Amino acid sequence: MGKRDTYPLVLVQAEQQTYHRMALIGNASHTIHPIAGQGFNLGLRDVQQLSSLITQALKEQRDLGSFTLLNQYGQKRQQDQNQIINLTDSLVTLFANNLPPLVAGRNLGLKAMNYVMPLKKTLVTKLMGY
Repeated sequence: MGKRDTYPLVLVQAEQQTYHRMALIGNASHTIHPIAGQGFNLGLRDVQQLSSLITQALKEQRDLGSFTLLNQYGQKRQQDQNQIINLTDSLVTLFANNLPPLVAGRNLGLKAMNYVMPLKKTLVTKLMGY
């Protein structure tokens, strides 16, 4: 047993998804606040996308480390990653703030989310990656 230490939860995001003959996936590419497993979910979708591109490249006997293939992976993952990273970072900022207007606003937002099913379904669907 050693001395206890703390490590703050911070957003870390790679500047690039792909490099020469290399692609970053999951937490190697982005570490986000642990909200509802969204970092894990993003990682799974990264793996799914890259494996799909690799499978297609193997069928076509193309170079698995080609710039074209890796760049395609980066482009296909960028929007989903940016949306989830921005959403989780915004939620952390919103819920870590105790200013009365923000507390009231987020409480109203949570109530609305609970009673307005299309709004709730949209958020849940996005968080599931669809």
